[in-house]
Amino acid sequence: MRVRPRAFGLGIQSKGKDARAIELHAEQKAMAEALGDRAGVETACCNLGKCYAHTGEYARAIELHAEHKEMAEELGDRAEVEAACGNLGNCYHSTGEHARAIELHAEAKAISEALGGRTGVEAA
Repeated sequence: MRVRPRAFGLGIQSKGKDARAIELHAEQKAMAEALGDRAGVETACCNLGKCYAHTGEYARAIELHAEHKEMAEELGDRAEVEAACGNLGNCYHSTGEHARAIELHAEAKAISEALGGRTGVEAA
């Protein structure tokens, strides 16, 4: 079973209610973990990471995006590995760790090229 309440959390975040969005994504993560839904946990980590980055809590965002990347690699979901690399790269850029950011964006670009995605290449 896949847990999918993420759209509501993303909508809440878009209205500037970061604390509530974090709460909803944390609930999603807990439900997915309880159900053994690894892809749902992966998605929740991504969304939580974005929320924490938006609030400037980069250390927590990096932890969650790294967890997202690790799970995506385990699941063989290269598109999600690409997304996680991009999000991690953005966080490291924001913390001034530019060399690490460049490495991650280069990894995202390489994955995007391998998958044939032009949008990801341009973003990276």
